[in-house]
Amino acid sequence: MMGAMSNDFRTSTYARIGRSYPRPVPQLPVVERSLTRRIPAHLRVTAAVIALLSALGLIGWWLAR
Repeated sequence: MMGAMSNDFRTSTYARIGRSYPRPVPQLPVVERSLTRRIPAHLRVTAAVIALLSALGLIGWWLAR
């Protein structure tokens, strides 16, 4: 009965090596890229210029009222 074994490698966090020598399964590295790395540099510069011009336009509109 393979499924009834309490230390079955499919349900354990250990990989079976041989008959009775369990070793921890190595964790796969989780690759998380930050938002600034996912957005290319030229798009970040473009967004910064648009934000600056929008802020200046908003300030100019507010002062002209």
